[in-house]
This record gives sequence, C-alpha cells and structure tokens, in this order.
Amino acid sequence: SDVEGWEIDFARLAWSKITSWMVKKTDGAYDEATLMVAARKCDRKMLGLILQKCKANNIVFVKDALGLPEPKKKVRKAQPKSKEAKRVEEERARAELKRAAQAAREAEAEQRRAAIEAAEEQANAVKQDRVVQAVSA
Repeated sequence: SDVEGWEIDFARLAWSKITSWMVKKTDGAYDEATLMVAARKCDRKMLGLILQKCKANNIVFVKDALGLPEPKKKVRKAQPKSKEAKRVEEERARAELKRAAQAAREAEAEQRRAAIEAAEEQANAVKQDRVVQAVSA
C-alpha cells in the first residue's frame, strides 16, 4: 500500500469512503462495522469500481457489489407528544365532556316535560270524570 514513500493505505481510505457514503445514503440502515467488513472483502479493482459508482450515486450497484442484504426496517418509537398536541387533545376531551353533559341535560329536560304532560293529561281526565259525574247526578 505504500505509494512513492507517502505510506498511504489506499484500500483503507477506500473502505472508509465507501462506508461513510453508504451510511449517509441509507440513513444509517446499515451500521458501519457491517459495511467495513463487506468493503474489506473486495479486491482493489472492485474497490475502485465501487468508488466510481459511489461518485455516480448508484446505490443499487454498491449494495450488490458489497453483498449487502436488504436493511431491516427500523421500528419507529412513539414520539412523546408535544405540549401543543397535549393541549389540543385536552381541549377536545373537554369539548366532548361538555357535549355529553349538554345531551344529558336535554334528555333530563325532555323526561320532565313528558312527566308534566302525563300529569296534566291525568288531571284533565279526573276533571272530566268529575264533570260527567256532576252532570249525571
């Protein structure tokens, strides 16, 4: 790997470049250690070709050349709710409670009206019976 006394390890440089490019392009779907192991299995000609494809943004070729499996899908953790989302949720809950309380009051008022009407009808029936009794007597 020593080129003209500079002691530069081009293979190591290529491994590093390929690894960092893949991490960036796949949004961390592959960890660096896996990518580094895959890159180390390639010979110098293949590393040069992979670097060219990295420059051309050909991720499919690079994944195939490195022999990488499809990345596992990350499981998204539930994000904690923001203060604004909590506030909106609380307002909705309060509004729902208000609607339920209003519906209960309306139902109770309707029952009272029905009871009053029934009592008035009964009172009218009693009055009519008394009038009929008074007339027939």
